[in-house]
Amino acid sequence: MNLVRCSSLSTKLALPAFSITVTLTSAVISNVPAHAGNICPPGTYQQGGGNAGWIGCAPIPGNDPAPSQPSRPSGYWKHSHGALVWGNYPDGRPNFAWTAEYNSREQAKIDAMNLCTTKLQNCRLANEFSNGFLVVVKDSKGTLYQGFHEKRRRAERNARRACQSAGGKDCKVEQIVNSSPRFYRY
Repeated sequence: MNLVRCSSLSTKLALPAFSITVTLTSAVISNVPAHAGNICPPGTYQQGGGNAGWIGCAPIPGNDPAPSQPSRPSGYWKHSHGALVWGNYPDGRPNFAWTAEYNSREQAKIDAMNLCTTKLQNCRLANEFSNGFLVVVKDSKGTLYQGFHEKRRRAERNARRACQSAGGKDCKVEQIVNSSPRFYRY
């Protein structure tokens, strides 16, 4: 077998019956490992590799994506107002009237007072409230107390504490009024 050098990248083998030309590519003769291109997603570049034994992706500086448009709200919240009025029956026993889920604070007070005066006397505004729960409790003597909060359980706790701190015993819930804000869809 005779080796004849033709060029730097080709070698010709001369055999008695035939001849073969072998062409070497750069991947065969170079020391660089072959990779299948960039494995990183768009907006990032490949780093590491080589002798480090790892490849990672890093964001391209200044290539921040455009900020997304804020989503359009699906509706709106509407305040909910109410009022509590204390009053007494003609025999002196205490009672109360209330309104809830009004769009107007003023109208809630007017209607609560009108409800009270239809059956009770000595009517007086005890509380006006918005966006939560009003709880009325009564002690063993019949005295009324109230508590308010955005959350029902806290409103109950506030009403019982008002009763107990005034010396009331056996404070029981008489009424729970829900005047939470309302959500309206577009």
